[in-house]
Amino acid sequence: MVKDAPAIDRTGDPISDPAPRAVDGVGIELMSTRSDTERRNTTISEYRLFFPAGDPIAAGAHIQLPGDTVWSRVVGKPHNWHSPLTSWEPGTVVLAERVA
Repeated sequence: MVKDAPAIDRTGDPISDPAPRAVDGVGIELMSTRSDTERRNTTISEYRLFFPAGDPIAAGAHIQLPGDTVWSRVVGKPHNWHSPLTSWEPGTVVLAERVA
Protein backbone atom coordinates (compact mmCIF):
# COMPACT_ATOMS: atom_id res chain seq x y z
CA MET A 1 0.00 0.00 0.00
CA VAL A 2 1.12 3.53 -0.74
CA LYS A 3 -0.09 6.70 0.93
CA ASP A 4 1.05 9.59 -1.27
CA ALA A 5 2.48 12.75 0.24
CA PRO A 6 -0.23 15.18 1.35
CA ALA A 7 -0.70 18.58 -0.26
CA ILE A 8 0.74 21.32 1.95
CA ASP A 9 -0.06 24.99 2.46
CA ARG A 10 2.46 27.84 2.21
CA THR A 11 3.64 27.26 5.80
CA GLY A 12 4.30 23.55 5.22
CA ASP A 13 1.28 22.21 7.09
CA PRO A 14 -0.64 19.32 5.45
CA ILE A 15 -4.03 20.29 4.02
CA SER A 16 -5.08 16.88 2.71
CA ASP A 17 -4.86 13.23 3.72
CA PRO A 18 -4.59 11.06 0.57
CA ALA A 19 -6.27 7.66 0.64
CA PRO A 20 -3.95 4.61 0.51
CA ARG A 21 -3.65 2.92 -2.88
CA ALA A 22 -2.48 -0.54 -3.88
CA VAL A 23 0.49 -0.98 -6.23
CA ASP A 24 1.15 -4.35 -7.89
CA GLY A 25 4.51 -5.69 -9.04
CA VAL A 26 6.78 -3.96 -6.50
CA GLY A 27 10.12 -5.60 -5.73
CA ILE A 28 11.42 -5.23 -2.16
CA GLU A 29 15.05 -5.43 -0.99
CA LEU A 30 16.07 -5.05 2.66
CA MET A 31 19.33 -3.08 2.55
CA SER A 32 20.21 -2.69 6.22
CA THR A 33 18.93 -2.74 9.78
CA ARG A 34 20.52 -0.90 12.67
CA SER A 35 19.59 -0.32 16.29
CA ASP A 36 19.79 2.95 18.19
CA THR A 37 19.98 2.28 21.93
CA GLU A 38 21.32 5.60 23.21
CA ARG A 39 18.04 6.96 24.47
CA ARG A 40 15.59 4.18 23.70
CA ASN A 41 15.39 0.88 21.90
CA THR A 42 14.80 1.81 18.26
CA THR A 43 15.33 -0.27 15.13
CA ILE A 44 15.73 1.43 11.76
CA SER A 45 15.36 -0.68 8.61
CA GLU A 46 16.21 0.62 5.15
CA TYR A 47 14.56 -0.77 2.04
CA ARG A 48 15.07 -0.38 -1.69
CA LEU A 49 11.82 -0.80 -3.59
CA PHE A 50 11.42 -1.29 -7.33
CA PHE A 51 8.16 0.27 -8.55
CA PRO A 52 6.66 -0.19 -12.03
CA ALA A 53 7.49 2.50 -14.59
CA GLY A 54 5.14 5.45 -14.52
CA ASP A 55 4.05 5.13 -10.89
CA PRO A 56 3.59 8.62 -9.38
CA ILE A 57 5.44 7.84 -6.12
CA ALA A 58 7.25 10.89 -4.70
CA ALA A 59 9.33 11.95 -1.72
CA GLY A 60 7.23 12.29 1.41
CA ALA A 61 5.02 9.31 0.61
CA HIS A 62 4.54 6.42 3.05
CA ILE A 63 4.64 2.72 2.16
CA GLN A 64 3.16 -0.22 4.02
CA LEU A 65 5.08 -3.41 3.23
CA PRO A 66 3.18 -6.70 2.84
CA GLY A 67 2.39 -8.32 6.20
CA ASP A 68 3.40 -5.22 8.15
CA THR A 69 1.35 -2.69 10.12
CA VAL A 70 3.97 0.08 10.32
CA TRP A 71 4.23 2.67 7.54
CA SER A 72 7.71 3.24 6.07
CA ARG A 73 8.70 6.72 4.90
CA VAL A 74 10.10 7.41 1.42
CA VAL A 75 13.46 9.15 1.81
CA GLY A 76 15.00 11.15 -1.00
CA LYS A 77 13.72 11.53 -4.51
CA PRO A 78 12.64 8.36 -6.38
CA HIS A 79 14.83 7.64 -9.40
CA ASN A 80 13.51 6.50 -12.80
CA TRP A 81 15.79 4.03 -14.51
CA HIS A 82 16.41 5.00 -18.13
CA SER A 83 18.57 3.45 -20.85
CA PRO A 84 20.32 6.11 -22.93
CA LEU A 85 20.67 3.66 -25.82
CA THR A 86 17.14 2.31 -26.15
CA SER A 87 15.04 4.75 -24.04
CA TRP A 88 13.76 1.72 -22.10
CA GLU A 89 12.40 2.61 -18.66
CA PRO A 90 12.05 -0.54 -16.53
CA GLY A 91 10.83 1.20 -13.39
CA THR A 92 11.39 3.53 -10.47
CA VAL A 93 13.79 2.94 -7.57
CA VAL A 94 12.53 4.16 -4.19
CA LEU A 95 14.41 4.24 -0.87
CA ALA A 96 12.28 3.82 2.25
CA GLU A 97 13.04 3.84 5.96
CA ARG A 98 11.06 2.05 8.68
CA VAL A 99 11.47 3.09 12.32
CA ALA A 100 10.11 0.74 14.97
